[in-house]
Amino acid sequence: MCLKAGTASPIVTRNRWKLCWRIVRSCRKKNWRGWRITRRPRRHNSSGGCGMPARDLRRAVAPASAEPAVDFSPEWYLRTYPDVAAAGIDPLQHYLSHGRREGRLPRENRACLLEAKLWGGFSQWACEALERLLVDDGARPDERAHAAWVLAGWLAFQDGNWCRAASLAAQSHAANCPSPAGPVLLEGDALRREGCLLDARRVLRLALTQRPNTPDLYLAYANTWFDELAGRHLEWINRALLLGGVAAIRLRDLGQALSLDNLALACVPAIETGPQPKVSVIVPLCNAVATVTTALESVLQQTWRNLEVLVVDDCSTDGSVELVRELARNDERVVLLQHGANQGAYAARNTGLAHASGAFVTTHDADDWSHPEKLALQVTALLASPACQASVSNWVRCSSALVFAQQHPRPQAQWVHCNISSLMVRREAVDVLGCWDAVTVGADAEYYYRILSIYGGRAIKEVLPGVPLSFGRHHPHSLTQRSETHARSLDYGLRREYQESFQSWHRQIRRAGFSPLPAQLLKRPFPAPDAMLRQLPANEFRRLVVADFSADSPQAAKIEDCLRQLSELAGQLAVFHLADVTRPALGRVSEAVRTLLRERRVLTVLPGQTVRCSRLFLWAHSGLALPLDDAPSVEVLDHAWLLGEQSEPREPPVLPVWISCAGRVQRRVGGLPKPPLGWRVLDSGLFDSDWYLLRYPDLADKGVDGLWHFLAHGMHEDRDPGPGFSSSGYRARHLPCAAKATKGAGTASAISALIDYLERGGEEGLEPLPTFVGALTRRANAPTVLVCAHLAGPQLFGAEISFLDVLDGLNQLGMNVLVSLPGVHHLGYFAEIRQRATAIAVLPYGWWKQGVAPCAATLMNFQRLMRTHEVDLVYLNTLVHDEPLLAARSLQLPAAVHVREVPESDPALCCVLGASAEQIRQRLLTHADGLIANSRRVLRYLQGEGEDTARLPIHVVPNIVHCSRFDLPFPAQNDGFNVVMISSNEAKKGVADFVEVARQLATLAPGIRCLLVGPQTPAIAALRAQQREGVLSDNVVFSGYAATPQAALAEAHVVLSLSSVEESFGRTVLEAMAARRPVVCYNRGALSELVVEGKTGFLVAPGDVTTVAARVQLLFQDPQLWRRMGEAARTHAARNYDAAALKAALGGALARFL
Repeated sequence: MCLKAGTASPIVTRNRWKLCWRIVRSCRKKNWRGWRITRRPRRHNSSGGCGMPARDLRRAVAPASAEPAVDFSPEWYLRTYPDVAAAGIDPLQHYLSHGRREGRLPRENRACLLEAKLWGGFSQWACEALERLLVDDGARPDERAHAAWVLAGWLAFQDGNWCRAASLAAQSHAANCPSPAGPVLLEGDALRREGCLLDARRVLRLALTQRPNTPDLYLAYANTWFDELAGRHLEWINRALLLGGVAAIRLRDLGQALSLDNLALACVPAIETGPQPKVSVIVPLCNAVATVTTALESVLQQTWRNLEVLVVDDCSTDGSVELVRELARNDERVVLLQHGANQGAYAARNTGLAHASGAFVTTHDADDWSHPEKLALQVTALLASPACQASVSNWVRCSSALVFAQQHPRPQAQWVHCNISSLMVRREAVDVLGCWDAVTVGADAEYYYRILSIYGGRAIKEVLPGVPLSFGRHHPHSLTQRSETHARSLDYGLRREYQESFQSWHRQIRRAGFSPLPAQLLKRPFPAPDAMLRQLPANEFRRLVVADFSADSPQAAKIEDCLRQLSELAGQLAVFHLADVTRPALGRVSEAVRTLLRERRVLTVLPGQTVRCSRLFLWAHSGLALPLDDAPSVEVLDHAWLLGEQSEPREPPVLPVWISCAGRVQRRVGGLPKPPLGWRVLDSGLFDSDWYLLRYPDLADKGVDGLWHFLAHGMHEDRDPGPGFSSSGYRARHLPCAAKATKGAGTASAISALIDYLERGGEEGLEPLPTFVGALTRRANAPTVLVCAHLAGPQLFGAEISFLDVLDGLNQLGMNVLVSLPGVHHLGYFAEIRQRATAIAVLPYGWWKQGVAPCAATLMNFQRLMRTHEVDLVYLNTLVHDEPLLAARSLQLPAAVHVREVPESDPALCCVLGASAEQIRQRLLTHADGLIANSRRVLRYLQGEGEDTARLPIHVVPNIVHCSRFDLPFPAQNDGFNVVMISSNEAKKGVADFVEVARQLATLAPGIRCLLVGPQTPAIAALRAQQREGVLSDNVVFSGYAATPQAALAEAHVVLSLSSVEESFGRTVLEAMAARRPVVCYNRGALSELVVEGKTGFLVAPGDVTTVAARVQLLFQDPQLWRRMGEAARTHAARNYDAAALKAALGGALARFL
C-alpha cells in the first residue's frame, strides 16, 4: 500500500463504526485464541477519527481469553514506520486497517531486525542468527514465526530448497499469533514450484476461508491452475478484479493459450461521452517488438477516450517502430517520437513530457498490460479531489503466461502493490516539479516522493488499493533482474543508495525551496551512482573512507568530522557505508553525512564494485571482519589507516579480506588529529606512526600518540614523519632562509618543512628526499663509495669528528665519496661534510633492532641511491645501521662496517638494540664483507673466542688527531688549577665518579676546580639541584657544552676519563694529549692503547676514585711533572695518530674491495 492519510480501502466500509465492529467479527471468525492488543502510552489523545475512544477500540479487538498476550507498542510503531507518523493516523487504527495486511509488525521483533541485516548485506551472519532464533525456547512465538518466514523468503530468493521454504512458511503462519497473508502466499507458491499442486490449493483454500476477499490469495490460487485449466486460472484472476468492482477479463482468442498478450474485457463498461480532460500517456520504447502491441492496445482500449499516446522510441533495432507506426495509422491518438541516440527510459519520458498537451500526464511501460478502466479511475479520483496533485493505482508482477509473483525478492505480505509507474500528475504540478531524473532505474520512486515532498503527504490519491489494475510483465532481462540493478539492491546496493540520496535531497527542498528539474542537468542536485548515469563508474580515488555512517553509530561525530576534513582536501573522495551488523539495528547513512556527500560531491562505492585508492581510512567496529555479501574489491596503493578505538591496540592492524593494501597499514587509536592540519599530514601518506615511534625511542616509553606528538612538537623539531620525507633535509635544501636562521643551533624554525611541502613543494616538484651536490668533482674511472653516516645532532662529539677524518682518508685514496645522512641538524657540520663529498643524499634511517623488520621504504630508497650513483662499495660508519647493509647485500655490493662500539661492555646499547653482544657480533659476521675496528679492543670483541672470523677480514683503523689544530699553550696556574672531564654527560660516562673525585680534592687540594664540560642532561640537572642544596661541593663547575674540542680543553690542566663502560677508542683523551694535557684514566677498554702509564698520563683501576684524586693532586703539586707529561703526551699523539697513519690503514682495509 502507498499510504496516504485519510485513505481507506474500498474493500472495507467507509463508516468508521462499522469498521471497528467488522474487525471484532473478523477476529472471532478467525478464532485468534488469546490474541489481544494491550494498551500502551500513546502520543495521540484523539480517537483517530473513528468515533470510538482508543481504549475501547483496543478492548473491542481483545477476546476475553488473554493467553498468550501480544502487545502493541504505538511508540515503536510510529518510530519504525515514519510514513504513519507523517500522516498523523492513529497507529493502532492503521495497524488494524492496513499495517497487518501489509506485513507491518505491532512491536519490536528480533527476527525483524535480523531480516534487515539479512537483506542488507550480511546474509551469512543473519541466517545463522535466525536459525538460532528459530529453535530458541526463550524467544517469543511471534519472533520465531517471523524468523521462519524470513528464512523461507531467503530460500525462495536463492531459488533453492523450495521444500524447506514451504515448511518454514507453514511454521510461520501456523504459529499462534496473527500474521499477514505473506507466509501463506509463500508456502503456496513454494508448494506449487515443487509440483505439489494439491497441497498448494489446500493451503490457499484454507487461507481464503480465514481471509476472504484477499486479492493476493486469489492470484496465488490462480497460479495453481496454470497449465491445467485456463478457465479456472482466469476465474480466480477475475475474482481479484471483481473485488474492486471492475470488469472481468477473458481470452481474446479462444484458440490461443491464456497469456498476458491474449486478454480482453468480458463485458466492456459503458464509455462516458461527455467532455473529458485530455490525458497524455508517455510510453518509452526500446526493442519491445514482442510486447509493445499488447501494451499500446491496453492503453488505446481505455474507457477514458480523450488520450494522446506519446510513444518515444529510444533507438529500437528490432521492428518495434514499425508496429507503432501501424497502430498510429489506425488510431490518430498515437504519436511516434524518436531519439537520435539511445538515452534511456527516463530521458524518453522527458522527451514525451516536452510534447505532452494533456491536462494530466501519466506513463506506461512497453511490456505491461493495463485494465481498460485504470485511467478512468485515476482521472476520476483527481477530478473528485482537487487538492490532490496525482493519483496511482495498484499492480502485480506476472510472467507472460500470467503466473503471478511478488514484486520484491524480499518476502512480502502481499503481491499486489502500489504501482508508482502508474503515477498520473496534473499538468500544473508537472510545471512545478519539472522532469524525471534521467537515470537508468529508480526515477519513478524519486518523482513520486518529490510530489509528496513539495505538496505534502496527502498529495497523491491511491485508487482501489489491493486491486491490480496493471499486470507488470516479469522477464529475466528486465532491469529488476540484472545484477547491478536487481530489485534486491533496494535493500543493499545501487537502488538503496539512490533512494537514500534522493530522500535526503527531498528533505532539503522541503526546507529551502525548489526549482523545476530540467531534462538536461548541468549539475546534479543530489548524487547518484555512476552506474545509473549511463557512464562508467569512477574506480580511481585519492581517498576512500569506509565506516558505519549511521547517525547512532558510537563514533558518528568523529566519522562525520573525518569526512568533513577529508572532503576539504584536493583529490576525489569516496565512501563506502559498512554498517555494524553486531549492533541491534542496521544503520543507514545519516542525514548529516548525506548532506555532506551532496554538497561536497563525494562519490559512493557500491557493493560488488572494484576500486583503487591511494589512501584508505577505515573506521573499525565489532562487525568489521564479518562476511559481507558482494563486498567491493578495494585495492589500496599507498597507505591504509585503521581508525577508532580498538580492544587490542597492540595487535597488528588487520584489514577485511576484501581490502588489499600494497603500502603500510597503520592504526590510529584514540583522538583524531586536529583539523585541518592533522588530516592533511595523515592524508599526505608521508606520516607513518609506527615508524615514527621506532625512529625516536625517546617517545616509546612516554606512551604518546605518534601523530599527536608530530603535530604538537615533532614537525617543529624537524623530526621526520616517515621514511619518505626528510624534514631537516627539505629545510636545508628548499627553505634556506629558515635553515640559516638556525645555523649551528640545530633547532628548527616555526616554518614546518612538511607543511611547506604539502602547500607548495609537492606541486612544484621539490624533492622530499633531497640530494645535495658536493664540493668535490666526480673523478672519472674512480670507484664510488657510499659512506653512511650516523645521525649528528646540534651538539657534536668525537664520533662526528672521526667521521670527517674517514672522509678525508677516502678522498686521499682517490675515491668518489657519496655520503648518506639521516638528517641535517647542524649546518656547520653539514658544510664540513659537503666539502669532502661529491654528493650528499639525505634520507631518514635509524638503528637496527633485533626482531624488528627493516623498513621496506628505506631499503628501497637505499637501493635506488646505490643504483643511481653506481656505487662500488658501501661503507657504514657504525654497527647500528640496518637498511644500508641489507640494500648492499641485495644488490651484491661489498659492504664494510667501521665498528666504533664495544657492545659487551655497553649494556645500554645492547638494550636499545634488543640483542646480546654476541648476537650483534654474529649479525656483523653474517651481513658484512669486511670489518674495520677503531682499536685493538674492538678487534678482540669482533674476533671473539672462536674461529668464526677466519673468513672475514678485520682491520684496525684507529682514530687520528690533527696535532696542528691542538697546539694549545699550557694554561697558567695563577688563576687556579682545573681538572676537566669532557663527555656527553651521561651517567655511564662516570659523572658520579667525577663528583666523588671532586669531593676528595676539596680536602686534598682546595685550590683545584673540577669542570664538567658537556651538555645539560638529567644527571647534570640532578647535580645542580644538589649543589643548590649544599650537598655538592662548590669546587664542581658546570661549564656546559663546548662548540669545539679546543674550547673545551683551553682551560684544562688535567683531563679525566672515568667512563663506566669501555671506550672503543677515546678520542677525547687523544685530543687532550695532542693539546699537552696530561690525562688520568680508568684502565679500561682502548685507553690503555693511548696512554703510556706514567709518561703521557696515569692509568687507574676502574672505580678507584681515591687513586684518581691522588694522581691529580700529584700533578697539581708538581708543575714540572705536569709540563713534562703534557709534552710527552703531545709527542706520542703526533707520532702515532696522524693522517698518514689513517690513510695507510684505511687503504689496506679496503684494498680487497676496490
